[in-house]
This record gives sequence, C-alpha cells and structure tokens, in this order.
Amino acid sequence: MGIFKLYADIARHLHRNPHLLQTAKLEELCTVYVPYAYVGNRRSLKDFLERNITYLPQERFPEALREASNREKVLWWIGGNSYFTDSGAFPDFVLAWQGTGAIGDGALLELKDSTGQGIASFNSTLPTARKRLSSLSSMVREMISRVDQGPDERDCFYLIRTMRNSPIHVRLSLVHGAFFETLPTPEVLKSLWRAVFNQAQVPPTLQEEILLYLSSLERSEIAQTRSIPKASIKPRLRIMSEIHSEGNPQLYPEILPTSFHLIVKPPEGNASIEWLVREFAKEEVKLVKAADNKVLLDGMKLECFSLYHKRNGVHVGVRYSISSSSPEGE
Repeated sequence: MGIFKLYADIARHLHRNPHLLQTAKLEELCTVYVPYAYVGNRRSLKDFLERNITYLPQERFPEALREASNREKVLWWIGGNSYFTDSGAFPDFVLAWQGTGAIGDGALLELKDSTGQGIASFNSTLPTARKRLSSLSSMVREMISRVDQGPDERDCFYLIRTMRNSPIHVRLSLVHGAFFETLPTPEVLKSLWRAVFNQAQVPPTLQEEILLYLSSLERSEIAQTRSIPKASIKPRLRIMSEIHSEGNPQLYPEILPTSFHLIVKPPEGNASIEWLVREFAKEEVKLVKAADNKVLLDGMKLECFSLYHKRNGVHVGVRYSISSSSPEGE
C-alpha cells in the first residue's frame, strides 16, 4: 500500500489515542502501518521490526536464516551486527511498493519534528517531489532491495509536526514533496553556485562555463568526503536547506492546530473530493462522502480542503481534527 493507507492508519490511531498527537515520537506513529521496505536506523524501532518480521518476503532470507530468530533476521536485513545507532541517513522509511497505482505507493518518507512554527532543517537531503532509489546511500539501497522490487523513482512525503510542546497549537501534516520543490533541484543548485561566485566576485564571463559543469553534479556527489594529498583531514561540502515561510504548509490557515492533515499535489485538473476518494480506494481505504466537504472514515469525520500554495499552485488534502473527548487506549 502507500501514503493514503499510512494516513488512514495514523488517523485511526490518533482517534483512539488523541494524546499521542503531541506526545508520541513521529517514528512511533509510523509503526501503526506496515509493510515497509526500509526502516531507518533508530533504536526506538528495534521492537517494531522484530514484531513485524513476517511482513518481509520469507523467500528472500538465506537458507541458513529460515529457522533463525526474529532478531537474527532483522540483523541480516539491516546488514549489521548490532541494532540501530540513529545514523540519520535519508529517508527515515520507505513504504513497500505494491503496484496500487496511487500517488505515494512505495513512497520515501522523512520525519520532521520541531517545537516552533518552522520546519526542522533538512540536513541530509533537499526536499523534492520524487527521488530515485538509486540515488540513495548504498546501505539504504541494499536494505530496500531485499524486500522491494518496485520502480526506481518514487514519490517523497514528509511527516511534519510543529509546535509539539503545545497541546493547543500542535500541528501534524503528511506532505507531498511537491509542496517544497517549486523549482527543480538542479536549478536551485545552479542558483546557489551563482550566488557563491558573485560573493567571491568571479567575473560573469567565467561563471557560465564553470556553472555548466557544477550544475551537472547531484547533491550526493557534492557531499562526498574527499581525501586531500598531505592533508590530515578529509573535508566534505554539506548542502543543507531551510524552508521559506511561503513553503511551510504549517503556516497556511488551512492547517489547523490539534489536527492531522494530508497534503497532496494532484494531477492537473483533479483537485476534487472525488479524486481523493478514488486515490484512497486504490489502497483499500473506503471514504464515504458526506455533506459540506466532509468524508467519513470508519465513522470518523474528515474534512477535505484545497490549499493554494503561493509558489506552486493548488494542493488538496484531508484534515482530521483531534477531539479531546476521543477515547484513550487501544
């Protein structure tokens, strides 16, 4: 399945446990969904992996591990001799591809948590709408390949929480990367290099020739650690990014406090409730249309909305407002 089922599973979980909107770690909220093709190196996910090892294709385990313990199988899957060390590699999760045809099937998922209104900075990648699995680190690629035989290029989604310390202002959103990628990444990097050249007072006649070569580099190539002859250090360039206020969905009036949102950039001309209902249905999640832009998910009321991105046009989404009267506990 994919992003629409992930959203539905987390919404159901928050309906039963409203306090978790603020108190749970984001990766813990994600564990209400399976299967994943990749789970990032987080100590907090050790038990989740052991519990859900049966979701991995058993035929992919070496013969010697067929009767091994869940712990041994997990260690083989992650390619290590010990449990997680919070490595910080991108992404945090990769949903297993299942060929549903829905946006976000087999998506890359990154988590961003912050105490303020701003989104936590992106240290390991530039946020994009889609990314190739082949551009990820070798550790991540190897783990995915043991489970997932889907396409190389995938949608990117970001689970974002802001104001997490405030029980009345906390916001949670599952956002398509198209919300952040209002310019193609190569164009952004080219403009970045040009700004550096201008600051260094490189003559314009030289800039264009150099930019022709630099703009062909991927961010991962730029960030490689390099050995320098006779140097006792191995330097590397690190391109980080912060989100402009107009690119921060959490600051738009449609994104309400104490609510969980899904925000998607639809295909041209498909910004409708009917389109959203069809996308959920592709992942066996049934939404029932009700009055006034409302839909029902297992009796829970969700509100459909449109959001006009000031730099990237219309997005659509659904909102589940967390009720303080919802029951706690499973």
